Amino acid sequence: SIQNVSHTKLLSPKTGILLGHFWQYAKDPLVFLNDCAKNYGKIVPLLFGNVEIFLLNDPKCVEEVFLQKNQIFMRKGRTQQSTANRLLGNGIFLSEGTFYRRQRATMQPAFHREMIASYGKVMTAETTELTSTWQEGEVRDVYNDFVALTRSIIAKTMLGIGLDDAAGDAVTESLDALMDHFK
Repeated sequence: SIQNVSHTKLLSPKTGILLGHFWQYAKDPLVFLNDCAKNYGKIVPLLFGNVEIFLLNDPKCVEEVFLQKNQIFMRKGRTQQSTANRLLGNGIFLSEGTFYRRQRATMQPAFHREMIASYGKVMTAETTELTSTWQEGEVRDVYNDFVALTRSIIAKTMLGIGLDDAAGDAVTESLDALMDHFK
């Protein structure tokens, strides 16, 4: 059980003096997290300033934290929650208790097995449509292609609209702002 893991037995990369693992992470997040997963075990404690988080590298640990014992693990500190709420609003990622359960129940139908399968069909169709325009030997900005692809897939799967529909411009603008925020 993840709850019984002794914190003293957990391994992690060396920390910086003031900001812990922040600079290692900031330099190249994917390389840093991949290195942690390969070299430090199933559960890796990481320090960002004075905030400790745990990187879970094992599906059973993730299941335990998010499904089986989420009421124990999914507590947010008041400071973290108020800062995050100002940035992200009071959505499912930040809520707890009864409000969280009500939000999760509302969203759950969108993640039913049949819905996930239909999303896969949309993803395949959108990707095929995009790549059918590519020409051999052509130089492309694939980053922009994939941003547009992601935007189109989100609009069709989550909102049920195409970006060429009447609301497409507003959706594109909103999704771009959201994606820029998380770059």
